Amino acid sequence: MATKPNIVIIGGGYGGITVATKLESALHKTHQIILIERKTYFYHSIGGLRAVVEDGFEHKIIIPYNNLFKHGGKVVHATVDAIHEKEVTVNTETELGTQIPFEFLIIATGSNYPKPGKLIADNKEEGVVDLVTQRNAVKHAKKILIIGGGPVGIELAGEIATVYRNKEITLIHSENHLLNEKFPPKMRDLLAKQLRELNVKLIFGEQINLSSSGIGDGLSPLTLETDKVII
Repeated sequence: MATKPNIVIIGGGYGGITVATKLESALHKTHQIILIERKTYFYHSIGGLRAVVEDGFEHKIIIPYNNLFKHGGKVVHATVDAIHEKEVTVNTETELGTQIPFEFLIIATGSNYPKPGKLIADNKEEGVVDLVTQRNAVKHAKKILIIGGGPVGIELAGEIATVYRNKEITLIHSENHLLNEKFPPKMRDLLAKQLRELNVKLIFGEQINLSSSGIGDGLSPLTLETDKVII
C-alpha cells in the first residue's frame, strides 16, 4: 500500500486543532494528518482567568491531546527548527524522525501572552503547578493591581472581585475610560459601573513606568510607579 502524503499543521491551539480535526475527518482516507505541538496538552485559554480564583478549574482547561484524532492522525510533540520546501525539521527525534515531509503545510502558531492567558509548561503536571501557584498568590494577596483596562484586564478584575470581596483591587488604564474608542461609550460606562460596584478602584489616564519599576513575576509584593503617582 502506498504511503499517504502528509498534511502537517504546526501549532496545537484553537486554530491548529480545529483545522487538524476537520481535515482528518474529510481527508483521512487520502492523507496522513500530523499536528506538531511542543506541549502535550491543549490549553483552553479562554478559561484561564477563571482558574486564578476557582480551585480545580485547571483540570477543565488543560486537556491532553490523547483523543484529538479519530482516524489515525498523529500528534508530534516537538518544536519546528526549520521549514523547507517539502519538509520540516523538528528539534527532537520522533516516531517520524526529525525530518517530516509534507504535501501541504499549515502554520497555526497563534499568539503569546503571559500566564494565565497562556501556559508555557510542556506537560499538564507542570501547567497545573503554574496555575495553582498563581491562584495561591491571588488568594493570599491583600492588594492586587491589574495593568490594562482591555477585555482581559476587565474580566480578570471581575473574576477576582466577585470571589474576593475583601481585597483591594486596582485596575489602571492609560486611556480615560475602559477599552478603547472602538467600543461604544455606553458599553464602556456600564463595565466601569459594574467594576466599581464590585469595589474595584479604577485609575484612568496613567501608565506604569516600566523603565524604572519593572513588573516582577506577578507573584510577589511590589511597589510600582505610574507617570503621576505611586500606587
